[in-house]
This record gives sequence, structure tokens and C-alpha cells, in this order.
Amino acid sequence: MREALAKWAVFLFAAVLGSTGLTISTYLSLVYVAGDLPPCLEGDTCADILTSRYSHIGPLPIALFGAFYYLVGLSTAPALVTRDRAALLKGLIWSSLGFVGAAILTALSLTRLHGVCIWCLASAFCMAMLFALWGLAASSQVGDAPVLSRKTRLWMILLPAVSGLAEGGSLAVGLRTSEPSYDASALAKISIEKLVFGVPCPAKPAATQTLVFFGDVECGACRYWFPRIRLRVDRTSGIRLVFRAKTAGNHDNGLRLVRLLMQLPSNDQDSFLRDVFADESLDSEATHSIIERWSGMRIADIPAAAIDRRLQDDIDLTRSLGILRVPTIVWVDSSGRKEVMSARRAYARLAEPVDR
Repeated sequence: MREALAKWAVFLFAAVLGSTGLTISTYLSLVYVAGDLPPCLEGDTCADILTSRYSHIGPLPIALFGAFYYLVGLSTAPALVTRDRAALLKGLIWSSLGFVGAAILTALSLTRLHGVCIWCLASAFCMAMLFALWGLAASSQVGDAPVLSRKTRLWMILLPAVSGLAEGGSLAVGLRTSEPSYDASALAKISIEKLVFGVPCPAKPAATQTLVFFGDVECGACRYWFPRIRLRVDRTSGIRLVFRAKTAGNHDNGLRLVRLLMQLPSNDQDSFLRDVFADESLDSEATHSIIERWSGMRIADIPAAAIDRRLQDDIDLTRSLGILRVPTIVWVDSSGRKEVMSARRAYARLAEPVDR
């Protein structure tokens, strides 16, 4: 009786994990097809990851493959109760594929995109726990002998369990560190004139409030939020939007575009940024196409050293303010009060009546 209850407990836990993962993957797939982003924590990097080149294979989102994985996994779950040797091995192999795939994607997000996605971590946690449950089931006696050797069984349980705990810990940390980080004392000391010295999008001389958008032209989240925030600013009188570049030195495409931006006359800079952020992706081909279109425009004869100093000023400003993630918004109201917020919160506030 106790053994039967244990089998059903493992089965029910696996069913809950599989259903949760299927729901997450299906939701992310639908959001991707709709060209939108799911709700993310304030200041996290999920928008960056879900719009990166690792988020899809051709036209199909990675989340769709995840949904297929969970569907097949749920169909094999009865073997956790029946403990059929062949079915257990199939389920174990299938769950291992999901675990390895989730580990690879998590490693890519950490090493290449330098962040994590809460939704992706939740799915990876489900995959790790499913692998551990199949390892636990495979360690039981089926007939005269266990499905796997003792040493293999131990690794099959410990490895995904430790991985699942690490991903669960990352989820907990992400839930606690949801606001954009910044140095409050440095923000209080900086003058408004220095803070808002950037590219106006567009110029609004009569504006009494300013949104300073710290971003990177190659950042997926910036490319998602900047056009949307800009559209709402256009529709709101009394507020202007200023772009400040936070471009890492090893981003060649971003550096080329920002250097060209700083050579353009102020009345062309806004249109140039519209063009840059209009492209869905910013690979070398897209960058070359944009530069080719704009190189024939009026370009100021500014020494390269002066452009580099201007770019470095923007980068130094973000560092001095302790801004680690982009996009980050600094909202300066009509009284000169400065408030740091995520792009999502700024976007939501722009939909509300603004005190002018």
C-alpha cells in the first residue's frame, strides 16, 4: 500500500510539473506569435532574452518546442505508476533531453546575454525536477533488477535536484531584486542639465518633464520599449524623451550606429533613432543598411576623438549613477524631482493623466 501511494505521489508531482511547464511554454509561444512580451519583473532581463537570437529557431519560438516536450512528457507519465521497464527508459531519456536543453539555454542566457528570464527559469526548474523524478522512478526495482545501476541512479537524482535548487534560488533572488539598481546619492548630486543632455526624441522646448532613457541600441528590451515609450511621449504634451547611450565597448554594431548618431544634426537624430529601433534585429547586415541610408545625409565633420569622448560621457554617467541594467528610465518632473524606474513602469505611467 505504501509503495503504491509513493508511485501515485511521484506521478501526481510529475503531472503538476508537466502541466505548469506546458502552461508557461504555451503562453510564451502565444505571446511571441502576437509580437508582445509577457509581464516581467521590474528591471529584469527577460525582455532581452525573449527577443534575442536564441529565443527562436527560424520562425518558431523555442517555447513552442518546450510545449511539445511537456506534451510528450505528460503522455509518458503513467509509466511512473505502472513502472514498466521499457516505458521508464523512454521517459528517462525524454526527460534527460529536456534537462540538457534547459541547461544549455540557461548557460547561454548567463554567458551571452548576461541575465536570466524568470519565465525561462520557471520552465527550467520544471524540467530539472521532472528529470529527478524519472531518475527516482528508474532507481526502483522492476522485476528482478533495477532499471539503472546504483551509481547511475545516484547521479540521475542528484544532478537535476541540485540544478533545480539553483534555479529555484535564482527565481527567489529575482523576485526580491525586482527594481532597477542605482546610486541614490549620485543621482541626487547630478545636475538636471547634465542628466538630460542627450538626444531629444523629439525636441519639445515647452516640455516641463523629461524622461531620460538609458539604453543600448543592441539591447532587445531597449528595442522593444523605446518605440513604445516614444509613441506615448509623442501623444503627451509637456513631456519630452531623451536618449542616453549605454553601449559596451565590444558591441561593434552599436558603436558604429551611436558614432553616426552623434555626427548627425540634432533635427535628424530623432529620425535616425526611429530608423535604428524600427528594425526587429540589429545584426551586421541591418547595421550596414542603416549606415548606408544615413551616410548620404548631412554629417558634421566631428573628430573621432570628440565622438568617443561624448560616447564615453554617456557610459561614465551610467556608471556613476550605478545603473547596471538597461533600459532604465530616470523621470525628472516639473519640480526637478528625479525618479528611477523600469521601462515598463514608465510606459504604464505615461498612460495615466500627467500633472503638468
